[in-house]
Amino acid sequence: MKLNFQIQIREIFNYFLEMKVSVQIILLLFVLFSSVLVGGYFIIDQLKTFKNDAFLINNLGIIRGSIQRITKNELNNNNSNNLITELDLVIHHVKFQYPADFVSTLPIKQKNLNEMIQQLEDEWITLKKLYFKQGEDQADTSTIFQQSELCWDIANRTVYVAQELSEQKLENYKEKILSILFAVSILILGIILLVYKIVHMNLEVNVITDPMTKLYNRNFFNKVLLKQELLSKRYNSYFSLILCDVDYFKKVNDDFGHPGGDKVLILLSQLLNDNARKVDYVFRLGGEEFAIIVPQSNLEQSTTMAEKYRILVSETDFNLGRALTVSIGVSQFSLDDTSESLFMRADMALYEAKSTGRNRVITSNKNII
Repeated sequence: MKLNFQIQIREIFNYFLEMKVSVQIILLLFVLFSSVLVGGYFIIDQLKTFKNDAFLINNLGIIRGSIQRITKNELNNNNSNNLITELDLVIHHVKFQYPADFVSTLPIKQKNLNEMIQQLEDEWITLKKLYFKQGEDQADTSTIFQQSELCWDIANRTVYVAQELSEQKLENYKEKILSILFAVSILILGIILLVYKIVHMNLEVNVITDPMTKLYNRNFFNKVLLKQELLSKRYNSYFSLILCDVDYFKKVNDDFGHPGGDKVLILLSQLLNDNARKVDYVFRLGGEEFAIIVPQSNLEQSTTMAEKYRILVSETDFNLGRALTVSIGVSQFSLDDTSESLFMRADMALYEAKSTGRNRVITSNKNII
């Protein structure tokens, strides 16, 4: 199961790499935007809960102060019906509209807070009854005062418990928010680096690639040819060079226009590239001329490969109404060669193939190691 999952991830990653650069960057920016959006939403959502905490703590403070104020009025025989009604609403808000929304590592105190709010409401109901009895001259003043002190004490302790739980939640969310910010920062950095790598790789590919055929270009050909020369001389190994030129390509352009000729070159490039070995390098040198550097291949082997290419091209339908053929020159590197002399011999072989009838392979077997 784990292996299958890894294979799926690898396939997704490879699929991503095969996308166009613009699509890759758009997807990465979308992931970045979504991550920032989700992280920001979480942070804002948590800040809302702290606003609820502030409402809860403030209202508990109002309850605490209002109990003393109402009791003082009642004991002085002042009418407090409006204050009592307002306090009833505040207690209702605390119990139902601003429920304890604490995520705390102190579950016992969380439970205590809920119980204390309920106890505060119960004791307040008892105190209100004593107020009414006071108005009817049936309540003892000391009883009202004691009940008021009890309510105030419960309200006071409830405020402190709510504050403690809010502070505890703040500490918890500080860690979560810092973790989110850290993760988003790492993601942003990773995406920036990935975008940079994609753009950088794309620039590198553009530098060494022919824009129309997507084969390697002439500039990269010179570098690879020189590298193969150095490797061959260092390890006393061999490699070969195949030069290929389309026969009568001017007639293709004359008959089908340059767009038609470009399509032929693109199809030919695909044909050469698809039939090359993984270790081979296929180039478009310019116009209708192509080259294939064949590492670890002697003249006989590379000539066989060149003949295979010639036959494949002649048998492929390029939608021209006639066969398309190529002339090919092949040379093998020798120890007294340079990249320039190797190319010159292959080019001379190509010239001979074209001048002696075209649609053929000519080899240069001079100075073979």
